Amino acid sequence: MTKTVRIESIRFGYLAILFAGIFFLHAGSLFAQNIDFGKSYVNITKGLNGGTIEPNDTLEIRASVVVRSGAYDSMRFTDVIPAGTVYLPGTIRVLTNEGKVYKQFTDGALDDPGQIVGSNITINMGYNPTDVPATAFRRGRIRNTHKPSFFTNTCIMIASYQVQVTAGLGGTVSTGGGTITYRANPGLLTSYTFPSNTLAIYTNYGVCSNAIGVNAIGTEFNGSFGSGPTRNRGTSGNVPPGYTYRTFTTNSPNDYSYGIANNTSTQFGYTTVNTWSKPDPDPDGGGPLTTHRVFSVWDIIGDHTGAADPFLGNNPTDTVANNNGGYMLIVNAAYRIDSAFQQTISGLCPNTYYEISCWMRNICSKCGCDSNGKGASNSAG
Repeated sequence: MTKTVRIESIRFGYLAILFAGIFFLHAGSLFAQNIDFGKSYVNITKGLNGGTIEPNDTLEIRASVVVRSGAYDSMRFTDVIPAGTVYLPGTIRVLTNEGKVYKQFTDGALDDPGQIVGSNITINMGYNPTDVPATAFRRGRIRNTHKPSFFTNTCIMIASYQVQVTAGLGGTVSTGGGTITYRANPGLLTSYTFPSNTLAIYTNYGVCSNAIGVNAIGTEFNGSFGSGPTRNRGTSGNVPPGYTYRTFTTNSPNDYSYGIANNTSTQFGYTTVNTWSKPDPDPDGGGPLTTHRVFSVWDIIGDHTGAADPFLGNNPTDTVANNNGGYMLIVNAAYRIDSAFQQTISGLCPNTYYEISCWMRNICSKCGCDSNGKGASNSAG
C-alpha cells in the first residue's frame, strides 16, 4: 500500500510549520505571476488541536484570490456544497489574509454579492466602491492596491463558507472543485477550476500513547533533515517545483524560496541568540545596516529534533565553533493555499494505524499586517 503525504498550508500573516525539522513560512507566491488561487479547508470543530474529520464536524471551505499586480475584472467564485455535508446558514463570507471576516453576506439572492441557490454557492468579488465594485448583479474588479491589503501592494481575499459533515465513518468528503472566473483588462473571460481533493472520514484517536516501530517517512533522514556543522545544507527533493533554494542572508530566503539551515540568522549578522530587537535594522548602531534577523524580524532559532523543550525547539547552532546542529526546512511559501512538502510513503500494512505528526511554529510574529496593509512592527498610523 502506498500513501502520499502532503503538507498543505493556509497563510495567516507569516505562518511557520515544522514537520519534524520542517518550517513553512508563508510570504509570497509560488509562481511569478500577477494573480494566484488556492483552495483548502479548516476544521472548525477540531480548532487548534487538530485531528481527523469526523461526522458532525464543521468545516470552513476557503478559496484564496491573490492579485499581486495590476487589475482583474469579472471576479467570481462559484462552488457546489460537497456531497456528504450540509451547508450552515449565514456563513457565506470573504475573509482577510488573517482569517478575519471582511465581508459578510446573506444566503439569499439579489440582495448582496453572495448567495446560495440550492447547493450552488456564488460570491462576486471586488469591493472598492470607486473601482467597479461587485454587486448582486455583476462581478467586480480586484486591483493589487485594493483592500484587504498585504503591505499596500498585494490584495488577498478568501471566499469562504461552512458545512457540517453528514457522511459516516469510512466515507469521504471532497473539498476540491469550484471555479474562479476573471478577466485581464482587456481580455477574454478566463476560468480556473480547483483540482480535486478527497478527504477520509475516520475516528480521531489522537496521539498514540503505545506506539511501536520507528519513523517510517523514509526520506530526508526520516523527516529530521539530518545535521551538520555548516549553516546551509543544500536542496531537498521533497519541496515541490516552483520554489528556489536560497541560503540565509539579510533578505533571503525571499518569496518563492526555501532554505535548509541549522541557524536562521543572517549571513553577515551571524548570532546564536534570539534576543535582538524587532525590527533589527542596525544591530550595533554604528552601521553598516546589517541585521541579525532575516528581513529584520524573523526569529533566530535551531531545529526541533531531540529538543529538551518541545515547544521552543533547539537553540541556533554555533557554526563558528563548528558544532554539529540539526537542520530544518524553512519555506518562504505561497500566498495561495498550496503544498510545501510532499512525500510518498510505501509499504504500509493493512489494518494498522499510522501517525503523522508535525511541529509547528510561527517564526515571524512581526510579519503580519492588517487589512489596511499596516505591518505589525509599524508604530505609525
